[in-house]
Amino acid sequence: MSNVNRIKLLSAIFIIPFLILTVFLFRFQILEGAKYKRIAEFNFVRVQTIYPIRGEIYDRHFRPIAVNEPATNLYILPARVKDLTEVAAFISQHLPVTQEELREMIHQNRFRAYQELIVYRNLEYAQVVELAEQLERYPSLFFRTENMRHYTRDNHFTGYVGQISRSEYEERQKKRDQERELTRIHQQIGYSINCQIGKTGLEKQYEEYLRGKNGYRMIQVDASGRNIRVFRDDLDLPPINGSDMILTIDLKLQDFIESIFPDKYNGAVLVMDTESGGVLSYVSRPKFDLNIFSRTVGRDYWSDLVSDPSFPLMDRITMATYPPASTFKIVMTAVALDNGLIQPNTRLARCTGSYQYGNRTYRCWNRDGHGSLALSDAIKHSCNVYFFDLSVRVDLQLIDEFMHNNYLLDKTGIDLPTERRGFFPSVDWYVNRLGSSSLITGHKINLAIGQGEVLLTPLQVGTFFNAIANDGRIKKPYLFSRLIGRENDRTIEVNPNKDKILNISSETLKFIQESIYRGVNESGGTGIGARVPGCRVYGKTGTAQNATGPEPHVWFAGYAGWDTPEITVVVLIENYPGTGGSTAAPLAGRIIRYYQDEIRPTNGLALGVDHNE
Repeated sequence: MSNVNRIKLLSAIFIIPFLILTVFLFRFQILEGAKYKRIAEFNFVRVQTIYPIRGEIYDRHFRPIAVNEPATNLYILPARVKDLTEVAAFISQHLPVTQEELREMIHQNRFRAYQELIVYRNLEYAQVVELAEQLERYPSLFFRTENMRHYTRDNHFTGYVGQISRSEYEERQKKRDQERELTRIHQQIGYSINCQIGKTGLEKQYEEYLRGKNGYRMIQVDASGRNIRVFRDDLDLPPINGSDMILTIDLKLQDFIESIFPDKYNGAVLVMDTESGGVLSYVSRPKFDLNIFSRTVGRDYWSDLVSDPSFPLMDRITMATYPPASTFKIVMTAVALDNGLIQPNTRLARCTGSYQYGNRTYRCWNRDGHGSLALSDAIKHSCNVYFFDLSVRVDLQLIDEFMHNNYLLDKTGIDLPTERRGFFPSVDWYVNRLGSSSLITGHKINLAIGQGEVLLTPLQVGTFFNAIANDGRIKKPYLFSRLIGRENDRTIEVNPNKDKILNISSETLKFIQESIYRGVNESGGTGIGARVPGCRVYGKTGTAQNATGPEPHVWFAGYAGWDTPEITVVVLIENYPGTGGSTAAPLAGRIIRYYQDEIRPTNGLALGVDHNE
């Protein structure tokens, strides 16, 4: 073969494959470029989040309060949406999700085209059947069975979980980036845009322990979404499930109190273990359906809930403040005795049913009057006139200092994410509003019987009376008892501080204890309705006028014990006809009697930890 022929042959060997390659490149990149670009985009590695099982919540006898149940959820993968208008119309036709809401969801996650987004939670069976019949027409939509939170009791202490908001998601992403140096894959372990997160109550307070941590699965999918399984199984990271939580709550006691609380009335009942501060019952009315938040909540429903004039979302125990009424007479007693302004046997103005100061008349609840009383009898009978006259002798500054020095206005520190402070008007507060201190005495007369501007939560009142039961030791109230992990059984410290001490002398404390015992157990005592045979019950009633309605708020605050004080009870009923003595005290008595007969015999069986060791 000549050199010329060799050159031609070699040229053909190089040129022909190059021409073939050029033709295919032209076809793939120019003629069918869009098609193959789309295929390539759908053949990719996907990191699929595996969500952990959220820890469940139980009462102290392992009775379920918040558990997990299977639910079918509807998801959408934005990258597969061919016609958003058509998909949005289909979803809005079958589910209470508007086209605008779906468009907004897609827009907010426009940079997460391959992030699966949850459209609707906890579909009913009929909805699944109806959607499934047509779902093959919409490859961007698919079902997934996951865990759903279910609450066995409506209450305010557990709180509820809901889908993470954009602000919550971004906050946690920022915190995670600051605290950890993770690879791109490991970043999937944090929160995703579809996560449910504790929104209120214990669900929020102990989110870190209840939620657990995400796992992930490494998969490669083709254009049809099929897993083509090119990775080894050992690249998967299993999730770490959340720990179960045991509370101090006793559901049997909780259910009983719920059953006897007056229908159609709002208020609160708190029962605490006197020695430890553990909360045994936590009732706040009105309630709302916690399980609503386990599914997708429509804007209309949420708007109706937050605009409800009875404020069902408000936790009356920690977030609502009320005039403490005659329970506040215990504060006035301590201030007067410890400052030497009166003695236990001191008799003040004779009660004839009213008290005159200046040109204004202040009424006692007993229009016939109580006559001349010493201090202990004034507490027993809850005589307003005695404390009206006492208020004139006590400087407002002394009461203000007492409230601060005895932590009555502080948050109690209960292990819940929200709690409100109390309020007591200082001299400066009055001067700023009245322009002078000369008018303070008239307001101080009201304050002496727990009316006017003084405001406390039922939890603050309960914590104060619990301290009286403990000879001045202030116990921080708490709901958490222990964690039970799926890998271990452990406790966490929620009450690390040493007990604070009331700034009240032991002599005055003993006098107060004796007086509020008489108020429940002697004839004529306003708290006699709370008396329980075989049990030593101490307490103080109160009836507070309020600006929200014609009927008063009624109170009972006290404690009960056998050898030693065991439970502290606070009852508050809003806008209720009657008095604290005729309504709140008998309700407290029923609670104490039930505890004595049904709860106390089983106390040795309850799981708990001493948070004050």
